[in-house]
Amino acid sequence: MLSKKINNGLLLFVSVLFLIGCEEEKKDFKFAARVNDKYLTLGELDKYTEEDVYKSKFKSEYVRQWIEKELLFQIAADEHLTESEEFMQLVDFSNRELATALYLKSYYKNNPVNVVYNEILDYYNKRRSEFKLSENAYFLNIVHFKNKEAARLFRLKAMADMWNNSLSDPAFKELISNNAEGIFLYEHQIQPMLLLRSVRNLHEKEISITLNTEPQIYTVVQLLKKIDSGSIAEINYVKNEIEDRIIAFKRKEMYKNLIDDLYSKYDVEINRDFN
Repeated sequence: MLSKKINNGLLLFVSVLFLIGCEEEKKDFKFAARVNDKYLTLGELDKYTEEDVYKSKFKSEYVRQWIEKELLFQIAADEHLTESEEFMQLVDFSNRELATALYLKSYYKNNPVNVVYNEILDYYNKRRSEFKLSENAYFLNIVHFKNKEAARLFRLKAMADMWNNSLSDPAFKELISNNAEGIFLYEHQIQPMLLLRSVRNLHEKEISITLNTEPQIYTVVQLLKKIDSGSIAEINYVKNEIEDRIIAFKRKEMYKNLIDDLYSKYDVEINRDFN
């Protein structure tokens, strides 16, 4: 009897220590948001927003949306909607869609599409009229900085030296949020309006003033060339777009061949009377 009491007491003591440990872990746990016992960790937040140029603004919006969705999910679970037949059917459908998407992603990664320059040139020569511009377009260098002083110093260095030399300066490496060299953009793709107005007023090879394009983001842009509406874009400006088109076409053929191959490997039957 005494042994049983000791064991029960020991179990209670361990349980208390475990709960205290959990509470301590909760206190030290770094997270961006919480809804009851569901957390959005800082690591998850960084992962889902790492590719966005304007991280500070996008993170706040992502957190807001995450909270709203979690609130709605939890009320749905409380009302047992997640146990319904309809929910389970949707889950099954979603799982199939996700599995299919992941397989195709892996398939295309393991079977990369190669496009040589002659293919791009041939495509361009046969479809030149497709590259007649319906709006002004620009060939640009753009760099975004995390603080104004870094952007200002980069601009001064780029004006005195070449843009590429300034960009490769180790002093700016950790301060750059994002950059694009020799990017071809149509007017409607240049955002925000402050940036577009600046680009419109630049002369060829001219570098803009420092622009506060988003909260805590400072941008410097250089105009390499303007292509007027109505003219046909040179191949150098549209080669990336052409390459994307060729890749899309080749992947469409790959997909067709893959499905044909799977038909031969799996037992498939179509009931012609299903209509």
